[in-house]
Amino acid sequence: MVVDSVTGTVGESITLVAHVTDEYGKPVTGGNLVFKLNGRTLRTDGRFDTDKASPMKISVKNGIVKFTMKADLYLRAGKNITASYSGSSTYLSAKGNVAEANIKKRTAQVTVSTSVSLVKQDKNITFIAKIKDVTLGSKKSLTSKDAYVMFKINGKTLKDSKGNTIKVKVVNNTAKYTYHIPLGTSGMIDGHMRDYMVTAVYASDDFYPDSRDTVRYNVQRSATSINIKSATVKGGKLSIKATILDEYKKNVVGTNKVTIKINGKTFKVNGKAKTFTVKNGVINLSGLNLNGNKVKTLTIITGERQSYYESTVTTKNVKTL
Repeated sequence: MVVDSVTGTVGESITLVAHVTDEYGKPVTGGNLVFKLNGRTLRTDGRFDTDKASPMKISVKNGIVKFTMKADLYLRAGKNITASYSGSSTYLSAKGNVAEANIKKRTAQVTVSTSVSLVKQDKNITFIAKIKDVTLGSKKSLTSKDAYVMFKINGKTLKDSKGNTIKVKVVNNTAKYTYHIPLGTSGMIDGHMRDYMVTAVYASDDFYPDSRDTVRYNVQRSATSINIKSATVKGGKLSIKATILDEYKKNVVGTNKVTIKINGKTFKVNGKAKTFTVKNGVINLSGLNLNGNKVKTLTIITGERQSYYESTVTTKNVKTL
């Protein structure tokens, strides 16, 4: 008795075949045959991985036994196919050779895109992953069965507020995720637009891992403005309270450098231009020694950053207390 090797793909049909002949090589008719995979018996429910159903006994006719079944994922763990012949009133029982089982996973192709290529801070962008089943020799598309997509930005996997990886379910061969661009997101780096690389990674047990694609988007820098809340002089010293705002009139995020001009001249300390560090857009300066000068105009300047454009404001509204 000879058992044929089996090669197939998850989700496709495979056929188990055994040839039963007598000692003279003539086809045998009569008796039953049972297939086994790694020692597990094929049962009447059509599976090797169950125990409750009865063993499937297939009648031998004209020296051949065939059984066609769907190649489920669990079959990949099985490497050895054997068969046992029960014998009949004419023939003795027999066992066949050990044949090889080789069940391959499926292959997917991923194409990712974004709803826009240039997005502003505090706005949404949608990542769209299209999944195509490109399994060689198959006409089926099994990409939506228990499948999901993980998205990465510049190599970092997107996670929820609890630190869990966000897994986007595949529906009709598509996975979509809407991402909110945080305030203060960098738009420039080293003098050019910063690229944000979105990678979509398809995950399904039935498919070979690491099917992925990458697309780029950019973030637009925000315009800024400076809102002076108060500027006062007391005892020959200047105090300033102001805020640096983004295009939505919200405080900018992160650290800005600020310089001051009094009557058109840059404020200096010990003969050197003084630069102030401001966090999250809050300007709160005090004790600026005017060296006896009267303030006619006050100018506040903040330079450009990776996330923001520069801005300048001038006021004559400086009160002496």
